[in-house]
Amino acid sequence: MVNVGMCVTYDVIAGQALRGVCTSLSTQGDCGIGLSVWIVVFSSAHLALALLPDISSIAWVNALGALMTIGFSVLATIGAALAGRGPDVVYSVQGSPADKAFNAFTSLGAITLLYGNILLVETQSTLKAAPSAVPPMVRSVLLGYTIVASLLLSCVISGYWAFGAAVQPFVLDSIGKPVWLVVTANFLVVVNSLAGYLMFAHCLFDYVDLKILMSHWTGLEFQGGFVVVLKRFSFRWFFVVTTAGLAVCLPFFQDLMGFLGAVGYCPLCFILPCLMWLKTQQALRWYEIAACWGIIVAFVFVGLTAAIGSIRSLVVHASTYEFFT
Repeated sequence: MVNVGMCVTYDVIAGQALRGVCTSLSTQGDCGIGLSVWIVVFSSAHLALALLPDISSIAWVNALGALMTIGFSVLATIGAALAGRGPDVVYSVQGSPADKAFNAFTSLGAITLLYGNILLVETQSTLKAAPSAVPPMVRSVLLGYTIVASLLLSCVISGYWAFGAAVQPFVLDSIGKPVWLVVTANFLVVVNSLAGYLMFAHCLFDYVDLKILMSHWTGLEFQGGFVVVLKRFSFRWFFVVTTAGLAVCLPFFQDLMGFLGAVGYCPLCFILPCLMWLKTQQALRWYEIAACWGIIVAFVFVGLTAAIGSIRSLVVHASTYEFFT
């Protein structure tokens, strides 16, 4: 579910970035082409990229995505600083008490996703480290948290300072000028989304490929060469089309991030590791046990509230959404 949800989210983010490029370059200040079309344009590239053999063939993608994230964050911060603080900026949170509460819940889920994503990747990559996975895992997570916190806070603080409560979820939509900066930053977002989509999609592709191969294993050899290839490609294209369809139907990336953080990353990255630690370690001190249970209780609360807030936001936004607009 996490893989599917992240690919849908990347489709939406890339679609918004492509529309932002079109809007910035338009002489009338309006792209004239709906978000759904740009999502389909971005997804069509994956019909070809999905045919890459396995996740080992895209090892360069992770580094590329990280560089694009850093570049986008720097440009977004510079853009907000250049825009400056407007004379009519309002910093108080707008909306009814219910809107404020549910939006805060959704944001908790989005924050969990951003930080849990680092934990998930680094845990997977260092799980088999010898003699112990703990030291490299701790170093990797601390470095990842430091970088992400720095990048996110620079965008959040500069964007909120410049535009106040009116700042858009996709901050480049608020910046607007200079055109070269907005176009470049949007392009970096597209490349980052391309890299992210490939990483999450190929994790699933490799698993399904193995299942398909084993279904053609006779005990002595693999049979049905062309049929195996056809099944692999068919699943990959089906996955790309499905995620594109979901993105067109629910193009609300902030709500999607909140929902994924609630139902995917909270249990997978914060609750389950603590439960596994309590189960496998026999000689824990009382404060270690208390810390684990404190994290579990805290993220159960975060997950439940974020799920409620994001589902409510999805319903509210979907009720006024028109396809291909």
